Amino acid sequence: MKRLRLAQIRGLGPALLLVVGAFGCAAGGPRPPTAAEIASRDARVVVVAPLNVASSLPVEIEGSSEIVAKTLVGYLQEHGKEVRILGFRLGRELWVNATTQVSQTGKKRSFEAAASVYAREIAKQVDYDVLIIPTLYIQNVQVLSKYARWDGTKEPVRIEGKQMLKKKDYAFDSARGVVKAASMMAAVFASDGSEIQSAKRGLQTIQHFELSGGTGRTRDPSNYSFSVESNSPPLDDAPKIRAGVAGVLSPFLPVLEAVEEGAEAQGAEPE
Repeated sequence: MKRLRLAQIRGLGPALLLVVGAFGCAAGGPRPPTAAEIASRDARVVVVAPLNVASSLPVEIEGSSEIVAKTLVGYLQEHGKEVRILGFRLGRELWVNATTQVSQTGKKRSFEAAASVYAREIAKQVDYDVLIIPTLYIQNVQVLSKYARWDGTKEPVRIEGKQMLKKKDYAFDSARGVVKAASMMAAVFASDGSEIQSAKRGLQTIQHFELSGGTGRTRDPSNYSFSVESNSPPLDDAPKIRAGVAGVLSPFLPVLEAVEEGAEAQGAEPE
C-alpha cells in the first residue's frame, strides 16, 4: 500500500500550490486543496484509536459512549474509508509506550508529541494511512435565551414542564442556568507521525431544565422554580452526535449535506 506522507505533500506543496493558486486566481478557478483535503483524498485505510486512550472517559457518559464510537466509524465508512478499530488494550499499551518514548528524549511531554510517536508505533502493527484519536470530555455550559453554545455548537436546551407556563405572564429566564454538555476532540495523524489536523466540536447537552411551582388558578409565575436534571441516557440524539462528528472531522472530511439537514431538523446547528 502506498503510505500517505504528509511531509512529502508539504515539501512539494508551497511551490506547487503557489503556481496552481496563481493560475486559479487569474482564471477565476477554484482554490487549491488544503493539506487536510489532500490527506482525505489519498487516505484509504483509517485506524480509529479507542475513545479516550490518553485520558479517562468522563463518568457521566460512560454508559452511552458507544453511540459516539459507532457514529464515528459509520461516518468514516460513508466517506468510503476502510476503517480498522484499534482495541483498547493494545491501543492503551501503545499509547503508554509512546509517552514513555517522549519522556526518554528529554522533550516536554505533550499530547501532540505522544500522538506523533503513537501513530508511528501503530504503523508497525497495522498497515494504514490515517489515524484518528477521539477524546470525549464534559464541560459546564452557560445557557442564554434557552440556548447552550459551546465548542462551535448551538443547541436549544430541553425544558420539561413548560406547558405550565403562560406566555402572556411569564417568560422563562434561563440566563443564569448552567448545564453540562459533551464534546469531542479528534486528532488526525498520518502514519508517519505528521499531524494533519486537530479539532473539537460540541455533541449534545447531557442535562435539561425541569420547571415546578406556581400557585392558585393563575399559577403565579413568581413562584416558579427550575432544577437541572441529567438526561437518561446522557447521549442519545443520533443526528446531533453525527453532526458533531462531521464537524470535528472537517475539513479532513467534507461535511455531508445529509448531516447538515439532520442537525437542523433536531434544532442543533454549528455556530
